[in-house]
Amino acid sequence: MAVRWKRYHPLCKGRREPGDRYGKVIQEGIECEGKRGSYCPEDAPRDCGAWAIEFRDQHGIWKSIINPGFTKIQAKEAYNEIVRNIQRGLFDLPMLRKMTKVTVETYSRKYLEHIKGSVPENTLVNRHTAVNAIVRHLGGIEVSRLNVVLIQRFCTDVMQKDTVKPSTVNQYCSILKLILDMAVQEKVINSSPMQGFKRLKVDESNKRSLTNEEIREILNESVLPMSWERVAILTGMFTGLRLMDVMTLKWSNIDFNNSMLTVTPQKTKRTLSLPLSNFLISELKKYKASANSKKECLFYDEEINHQTAVRFSNHFIKVFRGMGLFGISFHSLRHTNATKVMEVIQDVSIASRMLGHSSLSTTMSYIHQDLDAKKEAVEKFTNHMLALTEYEPGTNIKTA
Repeated sequence: MAVRWKRYHPLCKGRREPGDRYGKVIQEGIECEGKRGSYCPEDAPRDCGAWAIEFRDQHGIWKSIINPGFTKIQAKEAYNEIVRNIQRGLFDLPMLRKMTKVTVETYSRKYLEHIKGSVPENTLVNRHTAVNAIVRHLGGIEVSRLNVVLIQRFCTDVMQKDTVKPSTVNQYCSILKLILDMAVQEKVINSSPMQGFKRLKVDESNKRSLTNEEIREILNESVLPMSWERVAILTGMFTGLRLMDVMTLKWSNIDFNNSMLTVTPQKTKRTLSLPLSNFLISELKKYKASANSKKECLFYDEEINHQTAVRFSNHFIKVFRGMGLFGISFHSLRHTNATKVMEVIQDVSIASRMLGHSSLSTTMSYIHQDLDAKKEAVEKFTNHMLALTEYEPGTNIKTA
């Protein structure tokens, strides 16, 4: 690759043999430094020449872009753009017009359009939020000029000016990485600058499981009496389902005869079958008897969207605080389920399948073989949890 740019007057360029591949020189030109000098032709005007960009194409032939209207800055920008396009292997270069810049804002909006309809609504809303932050701080920069230094500065600016947590900044950077990966695939850039990016350190203290004492408080009906909140919390703790998956449960998802729960989580979109313990089945039956049996949904029968998710999340934080449990969210129940299942079962594969972290087998025979192991795991896990309280394991009766 060879690229150069300079200012010249046609008289300074010299002449070459037409039709010759390498341009045989007939008359040498004059090296111009962009200012008047003794080397200038006598008949050259005072304001002479233009800024020219010259480069060899993929066939080794010199090509030129000459634009008398170019300023020195514009010529340098056009030169840099040509260099980047040649590095990316794009040789169908616009020869007589200035190339369109692809900014971070333009490409980020394109990314959002690309994923629309292929991700859940909550995910799309979160990515819109991330893109808005990216556009605020990096929007005017060309995608091809992004580097690790600019990305690290973006992280600092977002924390200081937008007052967000490091964990949120990391989420924004994850979305930026997806945007840049798409740019690499479409050959807008040659490689992603995120390759050298280091994620910010995050305090993981809020991602904790409940203590034994906190579990006792939740199971205690005098502290958390029978209500839709109690059943939702118990369902989240004993199944490990996420909040929105619990809130969208229907009675048709529950097979009381076989003590099974079948659900399609919003995040993974993969059908998940979970055995339910005798304790949780008993709680669900009591709740169904006390609730309006005509309702199809257990807890919420309207549309679930991002605003609804936030409202429910805040509601359960208040419920926990009302019980004297602070620093706990509904998602803490999922962490508790994972921690306690591993503590009791000590089998990563079973715990992973119970949480839906890996896909289920596509054959029914494998599901049936897996079901016995999961049922045994559920009962052991439930008995361990109930043993923390005055419940007699395997029953729903309190001992004296």
